[in-house]
Amino acid sequence: MSYTADSIQVKDFRSACRSMPGMYIGTDGQDAAFNCFLEVLNNACDEAIMGRGNIIEITLTDDCDTLICKDSGAGVPHGPNKDCEEVLIELFTSAHSSGKFDETNYKKVRGMHGIGTSAVCVCSKTFKVWTRRDGAEYYIEFIDGIPQMKVAQYIKATKETGSTFMFTPDKQIFRIDGPSFDYERIRQELELTSYFIPNVTFILEYKGNNTKRSSFIGFM
Repeated sequence: MSYTADSIQVKDFRSACRSMPGMYIGTDGQDAAFNCFLEVLNNACDEAIMGRGNIIEITLTDDCDTLICKDSGAGVPHGPNKDCEEVLIELFTSAHSSGKFDETNYKKVRGMHGIGTSAVCVCSKTFKVWTRRDGAEYYIEFIDGIPQMKVAQYIKATKETGSTFMFTPDKQIFRIDGPSFDYERIRQELELTSYFIPNVTFILEYKGNNTKRSSFIGFM
């Protein structure tokens, strides 16, 4: 028997997630990219549920291998806090880093508490975040789950608020044949979601050879 104390391994979140994505994403197969989309969508919906923003836009590019999710919510906080130099890095590379543990920030949530988008980030070839709040837009980028800058970079002054996520699932981690995302499946999910979240406009667009566009508005 070679199974001893020396056989025990302790992995950090990134290496664990990339080696066992099904444990965090739900599967490492064809549905993995769709589950990643759901995690990002849930965060946008959480903003809308709290009354912060009423537009959620999903865009598919690169022959449906890259997805962009833009919302008009409050924008993801950025900058230092008492625990780190840049909270955007902690939010998207660490397990259980979230603003959803405190009910004063989110009373009702669809997304996972600090795991969902972190798993999406570390399992993506590229993962980019734009956050608009407090009169400015900031940007940060990750490659293979590794931040490419120490702090978020200032982009421009803006009166808009909200967040934009752009990611490309890593097909070296997921067993995906063909395009990562299916337009029709995402369209159906957005239509269904619109029934449960009133007064929010959901927009889906595919920017490719055959441009497609769908929109849904949730009513009471």
